[in-house]
Amino acid sequence: MWSTMSGRRRTIALLLLSTLAMTSDPFAQTRKIYWGDEVPTGWAGKWPADLLTVPERSNWTRTMSTLQLHEWIAALKLKTEFLHVEPMFRSPLGKAAPVMILANPRVTTPAQAKASGKPVVFLLGNIHPPEPEAAEALAMLARDLGVGSRKALLDKVIVMIAPIYNVDGTDTFVTQDGGYGSVTPYIQGVRENSQGLDLNREGAKLTSVESQGLIRTLNAWDPLLFLDGHLMSRVNHGYANTYGTATIPAAAPGPRDYMTNTLFPAVRDAVRTGFGLEVFTHALAVP
Repeated sequence: MWSTMSGRRRTIALLLLSTLAMTSDPFAQTRKIYWGDEVPTGWAGKWPADLLTVPERSNWTRTMSTLQLHEWIAALKLKTEFLHVEPMFRSPLGKAAPVMILANPRVTTPAQAKASGKPVVFLLGNIHPPEPEAAEALAMLARDLGVGSRKALLDKVIVMIAPIYNVDGTDTFVTQDGGYGSVTPYIQGVRENSQGLDLNREGAKLTSVESQGLIRTLNAWDPLLFLDGHLMSRVNHGYANTYGTATIPAAAPGPRDYMTNTLFPAVRDAVRTGFGLEVFTHALAVP
């Protein structure tokens, strides 16, 4: 876990740029490779105050609560015609988990999405709230798609973004004062949901309110690609970011092998060429 201010900013930047690499020009001239705490200049863009994320507003010392996410989505919705929002579920503590659906033209139902003929991509964050960088990067991506330089991507694909999956864990604030190597206290959520369940492990049983809501949403919208954002904690390696694909033998070999051998290597090359960042898998397994 990157615990310093510069480290958290860098990790959010890397997650955002890795996702945006899907739209970069693979034949662009190779750029400078960024190491250490370096990030490309101007990576986040310039935005009006009401569209700044919580990390941007707090100089990278805080991450968003569920309420702040709802407020931020409301501000974004006023500025784009491409955004539809609906709740995936209401948590055991009564909190709604929003999913943003971005498309051009806007779609509000799975039937409309299917009729468009466009592939649907589903992006999820904060299944583990102490790993909040993905949630913040996904909010920035929604901003880029809705009102920024990536709007043209919506001509080809429908993007569903749920920045905060574990809403109750996100809003159970605790002070981290060294558990991840930090020398400066900071505040964040907890790993488990309000029932003490690790939702990333509970996904094997699918009995929680959260996992049932997620499955209903996935079954209805039928995404072609699902990405779940995490952070590798207390791991030293030479890469700006890492990714993982399905490694269990029970996974369908066609999609599993395509992700491992085709899709992510292409993303890896695009990140290097388009943004000057080196990424690699954090886990390899031979079925």
